[in-house]
Amino acid sequence: MALDESPEPDYHSHRDTDAGTNHLIMIASKRMYKKSLAEKNISASYFKLFAPHEVYYFNNLNFIVKEGYNRGRDVGTLDRARELADAVVQRFFPDMVFYVADTKMEVLPGRASIHGGPPDYGYRLYYCRMLSGIPVTPVLQEGAAMAMDNYSYAINYEQLYVDVGQNGVFQINYQNPLRVGKTLQDHVSLLRFSQVLDVFAKVVPLKYAVSESEPNNGIQVNRVVLGYMQLQMKDNPNRYQLVPVWDFIGSRTIGQEYCNETNDSLLTINAIDGTVIDRDYGY
Repeated sequence: MALDESPEPDYHSHRDTDAGTNHLIMIASKRMYKKSLAEKNISASYFKLFAPHEVYYFNNLNFIVKEGYNRGRDVGTLDRARELADAVVQRFFPDMVFYVADTKMEVLPGRASIHGGPPDYGYRLYYCRMLSGIPVTPVLQEGAAMAMDNYSYAINYEQLYVDVGQNGVFQINYQNPLRVGKTLQDHVSLLRFSQVLDVFAKVVPLKYAVSESEPNNGIQVNRVVLGYMQLQMKDNPNRYQLVPVWDFIGSRTIGQEYCNETNDSLLTINAIDGTVIDRDYGY
């Protein structure tokens, strides 16, 4: 069956919340498979915030091919997947560089399945923004986007990933792109790493004490990463600054439950003053 892959307007929807209105725009190639599915589609969403003044920000771009039908297991090597993903990212998002790959293949969020069948299958490659050789660290946690109030707005962390399967790239998802402004302070002094480890040793037992009654309660740190994260500015909560932090990335065990998600930050420490940051809240 020949397919007309030229883009066609599909729909524009919106959803009101207490904080503002979320708008979704989609264009798609002609329908195939089922009435609700297209060969390819591109969707973008942006948010209009109500307070204190109307503010617009772009928060998601997603491209997907044959949603729910990328099930082939012959996905090849990770090197091949990265070569394909790099080519896309370098063309459309030149400010982003490869960071890490998730090789679990199928147990990943944002993967579609059809009528209870297996979900889309393949590698997921994460990319990040690099500033003077330091990454804006991608993490599993989303940040404080649900903590909006009447006086400021909060934005999730920037995230870009590319899914690569048997037939090549089948999904590109880019959330909350940053626009980097001027440098606020040069030549900032960072804590010695031994000082950071002292903070980690003191705080970790307190953070996970809630599960101390479990027979198997522990964490395993796989990576310790120095990078930037976005923090709301105290004197201007509608703007953000990039601050150097140490992220302790790893896995968690609670009883019989084992959590091993890519980019899961177990603890985040401000690299300048040693304060502990809650990645879920963003401060």
